[in-house]
Amino acid sequence: MGSSISFFASNQDQLDLEAYARSIGLYVLDSFINREVTPNPADRPGCLFSKYPIEHLHPYGDPPIQIAEVIDPMLSVRRAYYKDGYLVLGAVRWNNDNKKVGAEILPYYRKIQRWIRKNWSKYGDFYMGPEASKLVEKGAQRVNFHPDHTPTLRFVDTSKPIVR
Repeated sequence: MGSSISFFASNQDQLDLEAYARSIGLYVLDSFINREVTPNPADRPGCLFSKYPIEHLHPYGDPPIQIAEVIDPMLSVRRAYYKDGYLVLGAVRWNNDNKKVGAEILPYYRKIQRWIRKNWSKYGDFYMGPEASKLVEKGAQRVNFHPDHTPTLRFVDTSKPIVR
């Protein structure tokens, strides 16, 4: 099940959150072991906050090139960002599907929650970084996905029988 905290943040707000994660001893990693986290959150919005450096993690896949918060103590991060007049929703998620791993990373998740609640404003069910608040005042739209990156929905025609 786990827990998450969602927020709107400018690119700088997001980078400030990542700097805080590093200051409490977390590593900011891409979910692929051969890629670096980009400085611009809009370029690749997903990342992980890991308790351990990449060398101490357990990659999986064929070939083993990915890492995951169920295998190692990490928080899944959907990086918030601002692009083309849109503030895109971000979140930090704590996963406890693996109880031992979840318990190991939980204190870090709580620290990040406290930092966000202390430094950012509450806005409905979300938090808002300081620069993001200024962007909203200037007319930025808050969205779950940037229009250029919205997943295409595929619909199945259920009126026709499925042939096997």
